[in-house]
Amino acid sequence: MNQLFIDQIQSNQKEFVELTQDILTSNLLVIGEIHGVNENAFLYYSLFKLFEFDTIVLGYPISLREPVRNFLTTGIFPIHSATENLSNGNVNKTYLLMLKQLYTEGLLKNVIFIEPDNDGFPHWNDKEKASFENFQSQYSRENKTLVVLGDIHTETEPFAIETKQKFESGSLIPLALHLRQHLGDFPICKLFYHSGKFYNFGIKDFPKTHMPEHMLRKKKSEDKKYEIHLSGVNPVDTF
Repeated sequence: MNQLFIDQIQSNQKEFVELTQDILTSNLLVIGEIHGVNENAFLYYSLFKLFEFDTIVLGYPISLREPVRNFLTTGIFPIHSATENLSNGNVNKTYLLMLKQLYTEGLLKNVIFIEPDNDGFPHWNDKEKASFENFQSQYSRENKTLVVLGDIHTETEPFAIETKQKFESGSLIPLALHLRQHLGDFPICKLFYHSGKFYNFGIKDFPKTHMPEHMLRKKKSEDKKYEIHLSGVNPVDTF
């Protein structure tokens, strides 16, 4: 796995310096991704190199923690452990290989999974709260941590989604809001995709949109909120 994005991230010097300082202040960076994009893994590998993270938090079920830890040391992963978590592209070969590479190079010290195994929550908010509690029980401020979540979980204000499903009705309280209430301010970086394909319940297309001049941008209206823009992306390698 190469350091594909390091030069591109550093090219916007002003925003890069600001993001570096925000990470140093909080020892934390939260990423909001669309699952199922191969280049996401290359990006996270580059971020580990650039900012010297030592811990990664993923929205993986806790039941995968031991199989993944075993994979890091042996290179063997029991596929049956992941079969129930493959449909949205979140659990995939590309991410596992990224973790293995970071571990082999001595960069990755801690892997934290926070999604509860029990899916029988009466409301979306209950599952978000349970994920936060799982985070809280494993996280240490002393570790320089990269948190990777699905984009919707990185909102910092309550929101509503029009849906017929009771599970997602009413005012939704995203995980990142719980994190900010507990940890204070920290940088959040959302990923934007301007062309290519991704895997989420099958291979799908990103509509082609204008790619900004710089890959890394800061939202001018909001403190410690950043964007990373990607184009020509590919779907992850699934099991």
